[in-house]
Amino acid sequence: MIKIKTKKEIRQELDDEVNRFLASGGKIKDIEQGASGKELGANIDNAIPLNSEKQTRTLLTEEINALDERKRSKQVEKKPIEPRPKKKVIYDDFGEPLREIWE
Repeated sequence: MIKIKTKKEIRQELDDEVNRFLASGGKIKDIEQGASGKELGANIDNAIPLNSEKQTRTLLTEEINALDERKRSKQVEKKPIEPRPKKKVIYDDFGEPLREIWE
């Protein structure tokens, strides 16, 4: 089972890395809040460029019609279903069944 690191362990690892960096002669610069390392006007997160030309779309109506025609040609025409004969019970005047007939 994979052990998930706790927040305390992650903080301790970060503190150790910072201490190793400082011990090796590194210095920490104070940077004002909200500053970014990216250039102004740069494409942030590879977003869609806003100044590009619109692409023309290719109409696919002919291809879609060809696919539909191919699908229709594969379908088997269904014969109309003829109604099946139904059994009907003939009753006498007292509600007793006399016989069965097929209609």
